[in-house]
Amino acid sequence: MSALTSMGRITADIEVDNVKCEGISVYVVPDEAQPVDLIIGRTWLDLPHIAYTRIGNRVHIGYREDEPFRNFLIDENINRICLKALEATKLEKNPVNLVSSRAESIENGLIMIENPSEDIGCLLEDKDRKTCVPLANIGDKNIEFLKDQCLGRSEVIELRSNVKVKERMQSSNNLNNFKEKVPIILSDINIDSNIENEGKQELFQLLNEYRDCFALNISELGSTNLIKMDIKEVEGLKPVCMKACKTNAPERAAIKEIVR
Repeated sequence: MSALTSMGRITADIEVDNVKCEGISVYVVPDEAQPVDLIIGRTWLDLPHIAYTRIGNRVHIGYREDEPFRNFLIDENINRICLKALEATKLEKNPVNLVSSRAESIENGLIMIENPSEDIGCLLEDKDRKTCVPLANIGDKNIEFLKDQCLGRSEVIELRSNVKVKERMQSSNNLNNFKEKVPIILSDINIDSNIENEGKQELFQLLNEYRDCFALNISELGSTNLIKMDIKEVEGLKPVCMKACKTNAPERAAIKEIVR
């Protein structure tokens, strides 16, 4: 689903199954944007006096102090926080994307992403209310997050005294993929002859400051060996090399619609 710009925001009182909440912030969208009149999210469900549970195929909603919710054992020490995108972000399909986010109510500390498993969790370090969340888009289309859109829920944790956070050491095989790159020299740069030496030196320093952003050969294009291949030669056949045909923007758009 592509990004949608709302028509505005209103404040309303919402009642579901005789459970009422007042002053709820609601985004207004065009009628054709969704098949139902109202989508209720966490701004309503996460209010302290609201409780809900799923039994079978039905969700039961009620006041927390009413039956049967008041008999449920709830851990009051769990402090769940929302991780919101720092800026509009597009998640490409298939790869793992590192998305910058901010935590609502913790400035510094460790947070754990909610996980159905009780034995395994994803720990993130939060500094100045900012962290980086690894997200994998396993669908077949790109996903777009708006600025301040909730990426997921997490909770603040304190490590036990016998638990230590260790930095994972890269294996020798992985280290080979991150060899120090040779510095860029002036002869590698095509600079206009009218540029003065001072400008050339500034450009030279800037390029080497961000050396990781530039590849001088095909081996520096990435830390993967997937480009390597073994080609079996067949007797009587002549190897050829073909380059991609250059196309303009409209032609590329048409090809994209055909080839998916």
